[in-house]
Amino acid sequence: MVQSIVLFGYWAFFALALVSPFMPMFLMWRLAGLSAVAYATAKLIDGPVHWSDKNISYVLGTAIVFLFSFIIALVIIIRFVVSERRQSLSVAAMVGPKTNPMLFFDFAALSAIGCAAGVWLTIILSYLLSGVSFGLNIDLGIAAIAAAIATAILKLSRRKVAITAAAIFAALAVSAFLGARQSGHILKAGEALADGRAWCLTTSSGPGAISEVHQLGFFALTKSNSYPHLGLLVSEGDNWKLKAHWSIRRQMFVNAGHAYEGVHACDPIRNFAKALENGVVEQNRYRSGLDRYAVFPELHPRVFTNRVSIRSDVLVGQDSVLPVVTERMNLIYNFGEPHMPNGAVSLTNIPNPSKLNASDLTGENRLIGVRPVNPH
Repeated sequence: MVQSIVLFGYWAFFALALVSPFMPMFLMWRLAGLSAVAYATAKLIDGPVHWSDKNISYVLGTAIVFLFSFIIALVIIIRFVVSERRQSLSVAAMVGPKTNPMLFFDFAALSAIGCAAGVWLTIILSYLLSGVSFGLNIDLGIAAIAAAIATAILKLSRRKVAITAAAIFAALAVSAFLGARQSGHILKAGEALADGRAWCLTTSSGPGAISEVHQLGFFALTKSNSYPHLGLLVSEGDNWKLKAHWSIRRQMFVNAGHAYEGVHACDPIRNFAKALENGVVEQNRYRSGLDRYAVFPELHPRVFTNRVSIRSDVLVGQDSVLPVVTERMNLIYNFGEPHMPNGAVSLTNIPNPSKLNASDLTGENRLIGVRPVNPH
């Protein structure tokens, strides 16, 4: 549904902008303005493009949009200049006839502008309320309050500005109501992607791991400048990885590809959705590398898929200068293949390893041993 709205916005932008220069003056500027609103709204809902997706297609598409907009704007400016030279540019020509079709058109245009502003307000509130502990209740509360405000505005005023204001809160109400269903969508989609494997959810800020359903609310979901806002980690044999990240704007999981490494850790378990809904997901439990850890909050843990970092006043003292950046104990996993020099000999090929001498270990034939680490 969300992607359909985005696609409709882009098509509306091209269609309205294309026909606007050929319309009468009073329709030309209205259609041009609506095309800009349609494009801005579609971009706002679609969200920013990750750097890994800014390929040649993205650059070419951006260039086409810019060139198209420049040509349309140039034609409109020329029309204004010509009308001014012919002395046909007047307030009456810009306002147009006050017929019922035009009144309806203006009503629709003001409503569209209000809806665009409502989407913008929704995104702002979703960041301001990020991390609150009310979950579903705050989604439904905002939906109810916004709907009541929109209704009151329409009943108390018939001015044009009231139409836009009512549309702003109506769009906020609809967004919040749809967002109230986000938690269920996330868990259902997560189980489908996990396909019977152990999985969990994590965010890019704070402790990371999701341990309660209320953390998945539309407005409550933790958001930051880092990605993913919400990631789905899946076990694959002895390894595990970030399978997908939740797109808040699209309301769906998007393949993570290779864009994210070392994300915040969580503790994958089977039937994670049911465990989360029943409130039995253990807090402060993480899986990093091939091991599971229980880290107390007092240690200020930063647990990622490839490293564990803790800090304690017991270790560094209470008068630390930069506790966030420095003075932390780190355990880092490196899953890369070990470097094996040419001519290296396996330990299993040595008759009696206990009789190795110093020259064997430090000379040209020195041995390199790699200890495998098993999950436990």
